[in-house]
Amino acid sequence: MCVAIAPVALAQDNPYESGLRALQAGEYDAAIKAFTITIETVPHDYEALSNRAVAWYHKKTYDRAIDDATRALEINPYYSVGANQLAWMLATCPDPRYRDGTRAVALAEKVVQRFPEANFMDTLAAAYAEAGNMEAAVRVQQMAVEHLKRETVFGDKTSFENRLNAYDQAAAQSREKQDSSNRSTTSVAVNSSSPKPSKPDRKSGPSESPPDHVTDLRYTVHLFSFRKEGAAREKATTLAQGNHSAYICRASIEGDPAPWYRVCVGAFSNDQAARQYARQQKEQGQDWAKAMPLPEGATRIGN
Repeated sequence: MCVAIAPVALAQDNPYESGLRALQAGEYDAAIKAFTITIETVPHDYEALSNRAVAWYHKKTYDRAIDDATRALEINPYYSVGANQLAWMLATCPDPRYRDGTRAVALAEKVVQRFPEANFMDTLAAAYAEAGNMEAAVRVQQMAVEHLKRETVFGDKTSFENRLNAYDQAAAQSREKQDSSNRSTTSVAVNSSSPKPSKPDRKSGPSESPPDHVTDLRYTVHLFSFRKEGAAREKATTLAQGNHSAYICRASIEGDPAPWYRVCVGAFSNDQAARQYARQQKEQGQDWAKAMPLPEGATRIGN
């Protein structure tokens, strides 16, 4: 008798990790099965719900994807990764029946206000575009492209720039239609849309400025990485009881659909000081200690 073996086996002791591996491998049915086991065991596991939403989305089961993503945010309204995923679905879903630009903008704006990172700005720009605000889409996408050049996480620069060009063309067409409409009327109408700035408008768009505590302290030391945000927060809370503050830095790796959460310790004014602290940590057994720039949007834990 021939027995079929699933490409990705489900680990009985940790179905969540099995789900992540299946999701990364493109085995979406296996991922859904694994995350479902997790959710049945822990109904309030918002990260499992959010990742199952991604699997449903890849299977083009958009209603279930949006439902899972919505449930994840109902459990944890501050789950920025989940909010960003839902906003992207609502802004770019291939099936227009499931798009909701207004809702996508509301979600994405809150995420960018907390974490002004390139990937989140990219989602906000897509949300503005779906909502019909092409000028805002251009402005925010410009910011996303600029941030991508400075961030240490991976990102698809070509895709970012292609979307910027598409928004720019759509904005130009919108202005041309508006100008044509104005010329065809007997009265002069006032065009309320502001021209596209040559540089990102810091006043009207999401803030480009890093958090206050990051302004002069630009380097940190990376010690641990976790798949689950909760585990990273627990470790960071423990580390923050020492002399240095701890930080959670979300990292996206190209080709990996699920984010990583880096736990970093300390904030230093220069790379040399961070490297010295990293060497001290290695001497104490932290072999993976590495100095790195403190990413914008890092979540500070402790003092």
